[in-house]
Amino acid sequence: MGAGSDLLSRRASKRALDASPIIGVPQPAPVLELASYAGRDAPPATLTRWRGGQWGTLSWSDLLGIMQNAEITGATEDWARLTRRMYQDAHLLALRGTRLDPISGADFDVAPGGASAIDAQAARDVDLMLRSIPDLPTLLDAVLDAVFVGYSVQEIIWGVRGSWVWPEAIDVLEPHRFRFDRLIHPYLWDDGRLGGDIDANMQIGLMGKPLRENKFIVHMPRVIPDYAISSGILRSCVRPWWVKWQCVSYNLSGAEVSGNPRAIGFVPVDTPQPLRQNLFDDLQNLSATGTMVVDERVRVEIQNPSAQGASSVWSSLQQWCDDSMTKAVLGSTLNTEVGATGGNRALGESQAATTIDPRIKKDSASLWATIARDLIRPFLEFNIWRYGERMPALPVVSTRFAEELSPKPSAELITVGGVTIDELRARDGLPEWGPERGGNRVARTAADAASMMPTASQEDASPVNVQALADILSAVSEKKLAPQAAIITIRNAFPSISDADAASMVQAQASIMLPSELLPQPAAAAPATTPLATEYKTTPSVGEVWSDSQDGHRLEVKAVGGGHVYFADLDDANPQRQWRWTEQHFAERCIPPASPPSASPETAAAGIAGQLAMEPAQTTYASGGAPAASPFPWEMADRIASEMLEDTPTSTP
Repeated sequence: MGAGSDLLSRRASKRALDASPIIGVPQPAPVLELASYAGRDAPPATLTRWRGGQWGTLSWSDLLGIMQNAEITGATEDWARLTRRMYQDAHLLALRGTRLDPISGADFDVAPGGASAIDAQAARDVDLMLRSIPDLPTLLDAVLDAVFVGYSVQEIIWGVRGSWVWPEAIDVLEPHRFRFDRLIHPYLWDDGRLGGDIDANMQIGLMGKPLRENKFIVHMPRVIPDYAISSGILRSCVRPWWVKWQCVSYNLSGAEVSGNPRAIGFVPVDTPQPLRQNLFDDLQNLSATGTMVVDERVRVEIQNPSAQGASSVWSSLQQWCDDSMTKAVLGSTLNTEVGATGGNRALGESQAATTIDPRIKKDSASLWATIARDLIRPFLEFNIWRYGERMPALPVVSTRFAEELSPKPSAELITVGGVTIDELRARDGLPEWGPERGGNRVARTAADAASMMPTASQEDASPVNVQALADILSAVSEKKLAPQAAIITIRNAFPSISDADAASMVQAQASIMLPSELLPQPAAAAPATTPLATEYKTTPSVGEVWSDSQDGHRLEVKAVGGGHVYFADLDDANPQRQWRWTEQHFAERCIPPASPPSASPETAAAGIAGQLAMEPAQTTYASGGAPAASPFPWEMADRIASEMLEDTPTSTP
């Protein structure tokens, strides 16, 4: 932990030194205080010591002692090791996979916890954070192990990425490394390696190292209504598991007796003892050689195995044990054990809706509630600067179960405008755009381009031209062709298509809302030789009030420099707060204060296309505003902002 902590401290010190001369520019989260979270509290794992005297032959009294010791003293290491051994039963391991794999192996959705803009931004950040965790399915499976054991603890390894505090990794910790105190608080025991001096601190000496807040994911789902150390499903499976273990041993011993053929020799009563011994030796060798030589007075008979009664008893007991464990884990045996005739298959499938499915959904809800409390909440708190120093509502994470996947919309439904762009993206497993990017707009297929040419001439509406237009619109939809170039291409290739139709087609495929005043209006035809130069004002000046084409807000330009435009949103809740966009994005997105003069169709199309962006740029907070008498420190602000993400807002005093 030493080297990593020093590096983080040096980086934080440099950031603080660079930022200190600036007044009014808010700083990111206190990285110096968060540096201690970068290391690992749990030492590297070591091989589990197999205790031969205890695990060689387990009696029922041994199992009772292990469970009672865990409940009374909180020393759960032996109980946790017993659960690892129980998982070696093939049937129980399969049941565990049936219960947990539909959650750990499935995709998930992250929905905003509120309706504000920062809630939506927090949901997107959390979705990105969760998907960046290495080997996330293994982590989820380790957290869900608490369903069977009663508890699970995993360590979060926080790291600093620029201005972000990010979970670099999450270490999976085995349950035998923990103990619990009388208040059911987990301690990192690790076989006594973390126990301190009892004279100095008896609690730590007996229990181990307490778990720091915001450093561990602690999951205690309480499947059995009891304390965490005795609430796992395996508590209900201990007796059938132990009985099955004994039955297998007895069944194998009985199979050796009842399964092999037996040879019996008959001799006269007056046969001397040496001859009897010779016959006995020959019978023992008969199984190996298959031949023997005996006197004519000696008779040998081979008895076929027929004593099956004892073996069937053990087999029936094994089946009872398997059924008991199945009911404890899944709720019913009909879900997995279909009869030889298949007659109860329909009953098993219908009963799954009342046994397996509710259990899986309950486990999923409990899992994401724990992750929201122990991982998502501290992640948002550490990066609260991104949300204007306001804590957003916790996003809601849910498992996307296979049976809940939405049916794919048909081509006919898309053609009639019954599907939005976000619904199509969700169908293909892509993240939604949201209303701000036009995700709630009605989706259209490129193949439907012919219906989007109301003013096209018969020649332009030929199959070849329709396909060409479809290719252009597909390129716009796939972000391979800029909307401006698409509008000009359509106008040049299809002269009979009006300006309004060309802009509408491109607008639908680019999924960007255009203000009504920007849509081309019928105008007098201009000479065909009118140049393609745009007549829109593209360079903002200090003091001008531009209009945001997406939300209609009035934006007053405060300063222009360094390739950026600094402005105040006059319609925002806090009009004193300043924002920063790049000059290019500001000119493309905003409407200048003066309307442009009438222009040719080509010029109008180019101007409209200037408002269409390939990707809507994200806003960034820049400064609370520098004093009017002194120039704003552009270079210093840029140096601080360079460590932040491009789309990161920073709070203001």
